[in-house]
Amino acid sequence: MKKGALTLWFALAFSLGFAAGPAWAFQCPDLYAECQQLLKTKKNEEAKKLCEEGIKLHEAGDHEVAVNKLNAGLELL
Repeated sequence: MKKGALTLWFALAFSLGFAAGPAWAFQCPDLYAECQQLLKTKKNEEAKKLCEEGIKLHEAGDHEVAVNKLNAGLELL
């Protein structure tokens, strides 16, 4: 019984991890748009740099890191 439960747990964890990639991808453009909107009123070169790095990472397909960069930029704003 424990072996079956462990197998089920790993299958579920793998499935959720696999599905998380596309979820990150959809967040990037919204976060970038929020960065751009805030940068119109608040001048912060470090935030601008982080937001630009974030959208480049999104375009390269590295969505999790892109979301982290974009969120870091937003925190500065």
